[in-house]
Amino acid sequence: MHQPLVGLLTLPSVPGLDVAGIVTQSPGDRVYYHGNLRNPHGGLADYAVVSAHTVARVPESVSFAAAAAVPCAGFTAYQALHRKLHLATIAGLKPIIATCSASNVDYVRALGANEVIDYTSENVVERVLAITDGVGVDCAVDCVSGESATSLLPAIAFNGGIVTIVGEVQGAVPEQGRAISVHGLALGGAYGSPKRFKDQQDLKTMADEMMSLLAAGRIAPTVCKQVGLADVPQALRDLETRRIVGKMVVVP
Repeated sequence: MHQPLVGLLTLPSVPGLDVAGIVTQSPGDRVYYHGNLRNPHGGLADYAVVSAHTVARVPESVSFAAAAAVPCAGFTAYQALHRKLHLATIAGLKPIIATCSASNVDYVRALGANEVIDYTSENVVERVLAITDGVGVDCAVDCVSGESATSLLPAIAFNGGIVTIVGEVQGAVPEQGRAISVHGLALGGAYGSPKRFKDQQDLKTMADEMMSLLAAGRIAPTVCKQVGLADVPQALRDLETRRIVGKMVVVP
């Protein structure tokens, strides 16, 4: 469990947000969903509890492992790119510029990035401006921190936007004349929203659309490893130390 999120739980609690399986009340129905962090009956168990209006069907052609790898990362990318790297190619955005460490360059290129910047050895803003002939990008998606998102502002084109996944853009946004828009994403916020039923149904809408892409072979989550429940503590430690590229799936 990511340490900063532990305080949101009421203990005892079973974690696990991204889940795929068979509905016990309607045997044979294959479903998947993105869960509620505060739900004490999460996915790292033999059985999980979820509101029916948040789940989407999984066709027989898609494995549970592939389905379980989609929700959090996939729905976040869906919100970031379709409402405001592989999904970006489907949307027709070019060039797609990705940042990663040197060891993941080939992997990120294989996902569809036209240009890859090694953030450990290169100045990201300078490289983005060089690649775009000084214009900047129309949209940036930052998955690291508010500080990281703030540092990207000079690389955003006129009338462009930046989407932050973790944290907020800090301080005053420079050069207001460039009409930059800033958007924050909080996928799990649907469970605490005053319009929670509508917003939770939105999770199902995203699940249906992402599953259509997955079933059609237009996206392919990278499931690097499958582990049992007994291996979860070590699996979480491996994730925390960045030893994993892609998604690790727990199979009860």
